[in-house]
Amino acid sequence: MAQYTYYHCTKRSKQINCTQKAIRVERLEEQIIDILKKIEIIPDFKDWCLNILKENHSEEIEKKEKLNNSMNRNIGRMENKLKNLTDLLLDDIISKDEFLIKKQSLKEEIVRLKEKRDNIDIDSHKIFENTQKVFNFASLVTEKFKNWDLKEKKRNICFSWL
Repeated sequence: MAQYTYYHCTKRSKQINCTQKAIRVERLEEQIIDILKKIEIIPDFKDWCLNILKENHSEEIEKKEKLNNSMNRNIGRMENKLKNLTDLLLDDIISKDEFLIKKQSLKEEIVRLKEKRDNIDIDSHKIFENTQKVFNFASLVTEKFKNWDLKEKKRNICFSWL
């Protein structure tokens, strides 16, 4: 007994009036393969691109490490100023009011610098990882699609890998 699988619009959206008819799974997969062929890249090209990205990412990491070290030095200077400010208060060189104003200002600057330092590396690493995923996905994607089972097709075509 032959078994046929059809897909159709669920018509869940009230804003879209879907007029599409049901489609056999084989025809749907042909359409998906046509789309995948447009984004597919050969492994050599993928490797070449990823090598360049890794080099650029390594250079960016070096720059960010230098920036991170600079930020740490600035934070250290601010913390030393805070300590010296306390010494000035203890030695009665400045008033308590002057101390409190300057202390608040220094603490705010330290917090701002620490937040800035902590956010330096987050974005570029995520971008690099996602770019690698996209290139790996696009490498021979048509052949991969043909070999995936239904569950893998749904997962990968829905771009859950991003």
